[in-house]
Amino acid sequence: MRRGSIDVRLATAAVTAVVVVAALWAALLGAISQPKDLKARLAAIDTRLDEAERLTKSRGDAAAYADGTVCAETGQGADALKKRIETGAAAASVALTSLAVTPASGVDAGGQLSPVRLELEASGKHEAILALLAALDRDRPAIFVDTADLKPQAGGGVTLKLNGRVLCWTSAHP
Repeated sequence: MRRGSIDVRLATAAVTAVVVVAALWAALLGAISQPKDLKARLAAIDTRLDEAERLTKSRGDAAAYADGTVCAETGQGADALKKRIETGAAAASVALTSLAVTPASGVDAGGQLSPVRLELEASGKHEAILALLAALDRDRPAIFVDTADLKPQAGGGVTLKLNGRVLCWTSAHP
């Protein structure tokens, strides 16, 4: 059996043609896939990134929160949060057996977020407890719940033990 010989010039020309067609095809696909205003879009993104970086390095805006909110002044705000919970419990017909709202200590407030601790124990009808939780969920700043225990009691009542925190921007940089 005799094998046919391969014409090297013809094979080289065929490979070169395939490479040239592939390169042209890639260039064409690249050209049609790039938006016409790509440079303007990238410039806008760079501007937004620069602004975000500038804002993270600057001091916080004290007026970002309304007077009396938890995050405006941690001590007075903690009192306001406590009153908000007491009012919500009274409106939902829930008995508060324990309520502690503790502003962050110096150790806790070392970062940029200042936690305000919340410990709550309440009892009442199941629907009333759920109404209290829904009211707390609607208010701002948000309460982040670490633990929540809901236990049934005789007569359709429940007890709630909740531990959580409210996180506030302190504008303090480490």
